[in-house]
Amino acid sequence: MAISLAQRMLLMTQQLENMPITEIEIAYGGEAYADNQIDAKTLGEALTSLSALIEHAEKIINGETAEPKVNIKATKEGSFTLLVAVMGSIKTINALGLVAGGGVAAGGVLGIIEWLKGRKISSIVVDEQKDTAEIEVDGEKVKCSNDIQKLITSPIIRKELDKLIYKPLQTEKPSTFSVSQQKHKVVRVTQAEAVSFKTAKSTFVEKTHVTTRQANVHFANVRFKQGKSWDIILPNGEEVSASMKDEAFLERVEHNQAAFCKGDLFVVELTETTKETNGALSKPRYSITKVIRHRAAADRKLL
Repeated sequence: MAISLAQRMLLMTQQLENMPITEIEIAYGGEAYADNQIDAKTLGEALTSLSALIEHAEKIINGETAEPKVNIKATKEGSFTLLVAVMGSIKTINALGLVAGGGVAAGGVLGIIEWLKGRKISSIVVDEQKDTAEIEVDGEKVKCSNDIQKLITSPIIRKELDKLIYKPLQTEKPSTFSVSQQKHKVVRVTQAEAVSFKTAKSTFVEKTHVTTRQANVHFANVRFKQGKSWDIILPNGEEVSASMKDEAFLERVEHNQAAFCKGDLFVVELTETTKETNGALSKPRYSITKVIRHRAAADRKLL
């Protein structure tokens, strides 16, 4: 049954009313903004970038149907302060690092970009099971959520942060950017630190996606050294090579304590590793970290 335009508008209004609202303060301070004035073009770009930043982040995390809304409520004296009401997912606001607890330790985008200090990311390893990522740069590592690494490596997110933070702090007099929530300072960026938020020349980085799961496999051949490739048959019937990393199992095989025949089924801890370069995925590599259980073929007893 089709609904009228009025009914559709009412439904949208009800949905907006039910959306969580997060209030934050974004302030441009220091000598440059002490008189509560800001260049109109700079302000316009900053407001547009704030809205675009949240909207794009929301869609990256929650899908294309997500529709956040950003309202500028007022300004305060003493610095150029925007009181912002965000209607949308608190998960997205947390991920961006715009609320308390969103710093580098919690994996917020703003916190991690501060930690990067403009350095190029060396690599990112994504744990698909835990939905976490480990970012490495210059031998240093930091862990965050998988959502965070998607935002960090998004050219659009980095471009909007440039307009929201970096450009407004390119002033003759000292200036700062800060975010507060309920009178608690969430983040503060000085003019000297603003370069960390400048649009990166390239957000290209090789990502490694790691998935570990239990799987029932058949062994098509046997190798007696750790790390050597075994041909295994996956549950879907595909035959692939897998590196054997279970030393205890190899020892049992070598001493005939784990004999097996064609058709035997093994429950193993199987790790699948895939490289992602510029959005293109490589062929998966497999490794067996542990042989959990041996199930003999139907016409044999378990060994």
